[in-house]
Amino acid sequence: MVAASSMSVAFAKQVNVSTTTELTSATLNAKAGDTIWVASGKYELPSSNCQNDKFVNETGRDCGRIWLGADGTKDNPIVLAGSDPANPPEIYGTSVGSNYGIHVTGNYVILKNLKIHTFSKGVVFDNSVGALMEDCEVYHTGTELVHVRDSSQQVTLNRNFIHGSGFDVAQYGEGIYVGTYYKGWASSQQSDKNAGFWGESASQHRYSGYDWRVNDTKITCNIVKATTAENIDVKEGTVRGVVQGNMFIGDSTNYDGQVDHDDANIDMKGASWTVTGNYFYNSLKQGLPYYNSHFRYYVEEVVMPADGNKSGSNVGKYESFVNYPVTADKYAQKGWCDNSGTDKNDCVESKNHVVEEIRDVRNDCAELFKIPESGIGYSSSFTPPSSASVNPSSSSSVISSSGNTSYETVRYEAEDATCTGCTEKTNQAASGGKYMRTETTGNITFNVNVPTAGTYTVTIRFSNTASNAKTQDIYVNGTKVKSQEFPVTLEGNLGGAAAAFEDMPVQVSLKAGANTFAIIKNWGHVDVDYIEVKVPSNSASIGNSLVAGSAFHVQVSGNLVQIMGATAGQPFAVFDMQGRVLHSGRIPAATGVSVSVTRAGVYLVRVGSGVQVVKVR
Repeated sequence: MVAASSMSVAFAKQVNVSTTTELTSATLNAKAGDTIWVASGKYELPSSNCQNDKFVNETGRDCGRIWLGADGTKDNPIVLAGSDPANPPEIYGTSVGSNYGIHVTGNYVILKNLKIHTFSKGVVFDNSVGALMEDCEVYHTGTELVHVRDSSQQVTLNRNFIHGSGFDVAQYGEGIYVGTYYKGWASSQQSDKNAGFWGESASQHRYSGYDWRVNDTKITCNIVKATTAENIDVKEGTVRGVVQGNMFIGDSTNYDGQVDHDDANIDMKGASWTVTGNYFYNSLKQGLPYYNSHFRYYVEEVVMPADGNKSGSNVGKYESFVNYPVTADKYAQKGWCDNSGTDKNDCVESKNHVVEEIRDVRNDCAELFKIPESGIGYSSSFTPPSSASVNPSSSSSVISSSGNTSYETVRYEAEDATCTGCTEKTNQAASGGKYMRTETTGNITFNVNVPTAGTYTVTIRFSNTASNAKTQDIYVNGTKVKSQEFPVTLEGNLGGAAAAFEDMPVQVSLKAGANTFAIIKNWGHVDVDYIEVKVPSNSASIGNSLVAGSAFHVQVSGNLVQIMGATAGQPFAVFDMQGRVLHSGRIPAATGVSVSVTRAGVYLVRVGSGVQVVKVR
């Protein structure tokens, strides 16, 4: 046992709702760090709720019956979650002819374990950074089911069941719609208007159109089916998205007597997208149920624009922004994105799969794919309010599994790395509130440990607020492995100077044990928040596991987390798996310190650059 002082930990605000009035009030008054637990039951949202959506009341657009407009932070998101994952609450409207179900315009908002149906659109993300929708079911909409739009950045859609669109206008019945058709583009920047980035359908008013810059959307492990248009429509102007591990079911569903409008599972018009490890069912094969004779492609790749807006400075500016040439040679397709590098899209046939039976699917998202026709049918890893865990994917150490192997994502903060010619900066958007700017001569080196030799993905959290992309060299163990381009991030795109961080995955070969991973000056400076490395853990189950940095020990006794063996004076922190700091300070003495937590669950303990994952029962 450790002779140390005991400190109690206060959790962020928890709001329990069980009526429509309570739900509306809680979402309107939400603040960073709040978790709104929605009890099982039915929540019918009247059209009068639209008056609550301040965003659309100011812009004149369609509104959301539930509006989440307040900003969370990466460490303290706003969470709207069903309190019983086995019996999610139903949030629904009275008509598929108008208005959205949930309209998210705030940053770092999480939607979890909800059923959303009977709206014009189910869920819409506008101007939202870092949002997550996970373990939700969205269905029975008049047009699209889920829309990520209008300069939203880093939105993740994970493990959702998305089905039954187009009950009002079949032509607009996409399952997931990313970005905006170029004729509806608009911007708040005069330079964009001068360059021609202003769609024919938008009047000279900012809010009559939509900002096209929808970057870094991640679509993983979803089931998308029964859509009257494409399962996914990725519009021109979007960049660096990921579509991975999903099941797409192409069928002949339509609700208006018209021919189907889905000639492909995925229409791909963006640049630098990765489409990999997906499963396609009932799309092209004759004789299968729901065969769609109109269907021609699994992934159809076209470029922007199909017509108009294709001359002079507009094309040059667009090419510069997305970093690929606009050419006409991409129109003749064989049904899959190619791997030529013309637009940097990577979605070749060999990396995706066509299946004749749902049962044939066996991948990292296998728990989803039992029989989608019989319901969502998967095992959620979500834990109810009795546990601290809400969103493991946002924590500084993440446990995930594939087969019999468990993985941990280890974070290395830039301010703890060796940085020459750098300046430490502060920003609330950065992890721990700090990041390093490499300046004109800056080099930054991380000490990285992995258990076995192999190829690893190192994700660099960075910001580039300059007007153009910057290039840095990546060195591993003193040897240059590649030159990496760092594109302009959100605030830089919008002409701002504040850091807005995005993720850049880089694959490198590492040896077992200690390695160095360095970002070395090439051309231009970038801001670096941290790097993360996904590594196999020592055990398939979550236990106490040292994942990075200096040695120390953690012992759990009841609700006490006891930190031992650390050097006196070292900084320490205890996080929940949502990434929220529950307590921080410095080790008072060699005898260590004890922290009291109020709930069972999984926690992170960090001392210096070392992190351990512990479970309190």
